[in-house]
Amino acid sequence: MMDFKEAFRIDFARRPTMLERLDAKKVELAVLKQQQQQREQQPQQDPEGGTICTTVPPAAAVAAAVYGKTAASSWTTKDGDTTIETTLPPIPRPISNANVHAMSTSTSKDQDDEDEDEDILTALKIELVLKLCTAQMSCGQCTVDTERHASTAAIALGLHPPTLDIGPRVMHAAFYPQDNEWHYDPTDITTNPNHPTVPKFLTTNRDIILCKLQDITWIAKLVALYGETRYQHSSSDLIALLAIVDDILMEPLPYGWFIQDLLFVSLCTLATIGAFFGSYSDMFIVFVIALCLVGLQKITKCFPTLFGPLEMILVCAISSLITAAAFRIAAMTNYDRDQICNVPIIYLSPLLVYLPGSELIYGAYEVQMGHMVVGASRLVHALVKCMVMASGLTIGWQFTGYNFKTWYDEQDQYSSDANSTIPSGASSSYVPKEICEPFADDWNVGPWYVVFCGWNLVFLIPVLGGLQVRPRDIPSHYSIAYVSLIIFAVLNFQDGWKGLPNFMVNIIGLFATTNFACLKEYITGAPAVTSIIPVLLVLAPGSVVVLELLSLMQISNGVDTISGNSIDIASYMWLLGVTYSLGMYIALAIWKPILVGREVKSTKLLDLVKKEARYRASVNMVGKH
Repeated sequence: MMDFKEAFRIDFARRPTMLERLDAKKVELAVLKQQQQQREQQPQQDPEGGTICTTVPPAAAVAAAVYGKTAASSWTTKDGDTTIETTLPPIPRPISNANVHAMSTSTSKDQDDEDEDEDILTALKIELVLKLCTAQMSCGQCTVDTERHASTAAIALGLHPPTLDIGPRVMHAAFYPQDNEWHYDPTDITTNPNHPTVPKFLTTNRDIILCKLQDITWIAKLVALYGETRYQHSSSDLIALLAIVDDILMEPLPYGWFIQDLLFVSLCTLATIGAFFGSYSDMFIVFVIALCLVGLQKITKCFPTLFGPLEMILVCAISSLITAAAFRIAAMTNYDRDQICNVPIIYLSPLLVYLPGSELIYGAYEVQMGHMVVGASRLVHALVKCMVMASGLTIGWQFTGYNFKTWYDEQDQYSSDANSTIPSGASSSYVPKEICEPFADDWNVGPWYVVFCGWNLVFLIPVLGGLQVRPRDIPSHYSIAYVSLIIFAVLNFQDGWKGLPNFMVNIIGLFATTNFACLKEYITGAPAVTSIIPVLLVLAPGSVVVLELLSLMQISNGVDTISGNSIDIASYMWLLGVTYSLGMYIALAIWKPILVGREVKSTKLLDLVKKEARYRASVNMVGKH
């Protein structure tokens, strides 16, 4: 019965504010500390009849009460831009065992209690900043905003901004001691006694879980807002904040497993029209494919070692296999559609959540902001991911689509197609890549306002639910995504606006989206990125790259009728990412000073934050010298 309730669970509960959670957590930890002290004061009896002393220092007792949890947190999400299965590392061990250079100024046994308390307080601050970094990255934040939030939180807590180097899988962090210089000269590290701490090497998996990302960002903003006045000298507040971060990472997702599967199937099915502008008959085929993919996901979850590394290939292969089989059956039964251009719509729709979207835009944005390693890694990973998907589609197509074009010609479906003379064999067995022109064919749903003003009313619900947006938070994200997609539609399909180049539309569209999202962040405090990612998912920029890679496969096999469409795939994909990210980059450049001024109330702290931002901008400037 409990499993049944969990399967259909939807979290409609009101979320307390972070200040309310902090107060409640402090009370909870105080009770735990009191219970721990009572147990320590009660001697335990040894089986031999003696007495065992269990006295523990108070600081270690509190740390043990908070950090005694060892279970890892694991969940599965379907967003397509990162790892499907996410497992967070176990919660760190007590602070008293941490090897932090800046934590201790003396190791002598006669060190006074005040110095020891200050060391523990510094260690708690450092751990909170590091945990905010790893938690944000594991839930879908880009490295630029992660670094900004970490720097602001460190300044608010009285620390010097850390030196962060966030890579695709590993983050390096070093903290400066309490001196007057924030940034050191690497050539003087042997003679300067105030050099940074030994860098920490932290690993974290990456995923997109918007509900957790929103809560973690709230913690970072809370520290920036009240760190100077409340948390700098309060170990109880710092321990409570660390415990809340742990609770956020371990709490269940807002939807049960059956609801998540239902959202996935609905998302794939509605994407046929909402994202790729297909027909009602295409929706039925995609619905069948989505059900099969849900079964594959269950098998992968049961046998992660065997099927986990192959999931992407299997998903693409199953999608193309069923697409070819369904199209053969439809053509033989005089299906009321005789255009092969709907085939890409069918096999791309179930792949919407797997296509690189935010990964592509994040990568270009991070490179623009000077984060070369992680930005370039994202872009290369997005390209390789598209290649794997194109290969998976080709593998599956060979089972039911071998010699497909020759067979299709025999069915007299190519009567007006110049490619009807393509010979049988390998050249006839590639995955069709020519997709229908949007709203140009009578059998597909149209015109554009029917899709973007009507169908998107329903389509955006599984989009937001699949990205783990809580039901109470859906309206604000929904309104931004809905209006933003209409702007994209007007710029692309409305008479009078069609003359704009596609890349210019990308810049204008995402500029408008980011402005809406930043305005929401200014009013409500919710991070802007949680409203931008749903729009990127629907736009599916990775789908165009997959189709171009399928075209490249045909060119390599000598299908010369399409050689005129040959392009540099990598350059095209990166240009696509840059144009989308450029709109976001321009909008954020306008809004970031405004948002930082709202996050940090203290004039002194605001000056320090601006100083650090100017320093990072000078370091990250590209092509300056």
